[in-house]
Amino acid sequence: MDAAFDMDAISRRIIGRWWDGLDDAMRAALAQRLRRYAVAVLASRFDAHDGECFETGELREVTADTVTVCSLFHRPADPPVQLDYALLRGAAGWRIVDVWFDGVSGTRIQHDEFAAFLRRGGAEQLLRRLDEVSARLESGSGLVRSAGRNRGRREIGEIGTGNRGQFTYFHDLTTETVRSDRK
Repeated sequence: MDAAFDMDAISRRIIGRWWDGLDDAMRAALAQRLRRYAVAVLASRFDAHDGECFETGELREVTADTVTVCSLFHRPADPPVQLDYALLRGAAGWRIVDVWFDGVSGTRIQHDEFAAFLRRGGAEQLLRRLDEVSARLESGSGLVRSAGRNRGRREIGEIGTGNRGQFTYFHDLTTETVRSDRK
């Protein structure tokens, strides 16, 4: 995970303005829990190959140290999802710092979602919720079978999801309902 993703930079983006007010121990704890959460989310989405594939497209240079890779994620019987990611060149080389799903920033979505926890209960409440959701995903108890066109595919259901069409792109930690951004 750390070889491909700059989880420290991603953690700072997700936590946002609260990051500067946290001590080093809390920053490290949040980065570690966000890493665990990200691994659990990815493992739950890509746990079995069902004909999905990535198509890498254009590479766009944003700055000398930042590029965007444009790609499509294909699932059988579903329209492709635009899946772009930003890479930043740092001391450890090129690593991903954000992923956009159909033009929506993953770190922005999580920032907005996690801000509710930070406002209500601070970093400690966010840590507890990340631990709870990660444990449910790791145990498989947060996974349910989906209905309709995706019957038989595993998607997150009990803890809530965000959805662009048929592609689950983040978990909603704040509610127990399914939300969709596609009209």
